[in-house]
Amino acid sequence: MKGKSIFLLTLFLSLSLMPASAFKTDPNKVSIISIHDAAALDNQLNPGTWVNITVLIKNLSNDTMRNVNVSQSLPNDLEIVRSPFGNLTDVVNITTPAEMPMADGKMIHINSAFFNKTYYRFNFDSLINGSGISFAISVNATRDKVFDIDPVTVDYLDHWGDPHTVTGNRVSLEFFPIEEKSDDDLYYPKFEVTDVDWTLVISTTLAVIIGASILSALVYFRKPFSTD
Repeated sequence: MKGKSIFLLTLFLSLSLMPASAFKTDPNKVSIISIHDAAALDNQLNPGTWVNITVLIKNLSNDTMRNVNVSQSLPNDLEIVRSPFGNLTDVVNITTPAEMPMADGKMIHINSAFFNKTYYRFNFDSLINGSGISFAISVNATRDKVFDIDPVTVDYLDHWGDPHTVTGNRVSLEFFPIEEKSDDDLYYPKFEVTDVDWTLVISTTLAVIIGASILSALVYFRKPFSTD
């Protein structure tokens, strides 16, 4: 009995002397990055154009994140058209454990998930230190507008059960109005007007005149003489 008491006392002292940072999921070391695809950078976006957004979440702290909740809200006139579960034609509401596809093709085991046109959230058990997840959504604007999208939010518990909240970066997307064409644009071809190449014009004109003169001369000399 005495030996057991000494063991418990030693264990208690060891835990007491252990630095709190040994079990600290420092929120400053949880990285959340949202990246939109090249289509949003290289092309002029119009309403109706889908933009893919990939979210990367990485635990760079020295402990496991527990009871992790990921969520994001979209502004008015910007809609989610594709979730990790496929094209979003209706609300996705998962209330029992399931597998959710990640952006790299792997799966993550989730406890619940909810996706509609303007909001999503999902929950999973843990994210160990040094590991990460990635998932993708596609969005589409219903009107031309500049959208400043709220960042992704991650809520979790640390080793001691204390809650923490981390937010990622903001993403801005600009959708331009679709160019409207007039009846002339639709039914009559348009020609591009460029500077006149006068050298070409003059040389072509001279060639036509010389050709016409030679043809006239040939016709004249081939004509039979009159014998009046």
